[in-house]
Amino acid sequence: MKYYLFLDESGDHGLKTIDKVFPIFLLCGILISEENYKLIRNEINQIKTEFWNNMNVIFHSRDIRKCNNEFQILFDLETKNKFYEAINNLVEKHQYDIIAASINKTEFIKKYGKLENDVYEISLSFILERQFFAWTTLVIVTN
Repeated sequence: MKYYLFLDESGDHGLKTIDKVFPIFLLCGILISEENYKLIRNEINQIKTEFWNNMNVIFHSRDIRKCNNEFQILFDLETKNKFYEAINNLVEKHQYDIIAASINKTEFIKKYGKLENDVYEISLSFILERQFFAWTTLVIVTN
């Protein structure tokens, strides 16, 4: 079976300068089978068509939260409730794995120093390692 891993990050991955207000780097992934990906993609496109009559809308969390750009329609509370209900239903009923790695860069430097590898590479390695162990555990359990 074929799987997809979609990744997104929050925070700066460099170790040269650290934002004292947000010294965290987070890398988060969603691992999904090809079959479930197609189901979710179709449902997302249905939601986009229902609310915007356009499948090119990009679901960017900041725009959704702030009701920016296309998401200005969410200022209407009835529309907002319907939209969130549709998204919540989608998230609840489909199968996928969420894998995340976060690094407090200030604490990381105290413990390991400023390494050549940036925290993005380290986080990605952790995510791939965790998923590999989950799969091997799953194989062992099902045999």
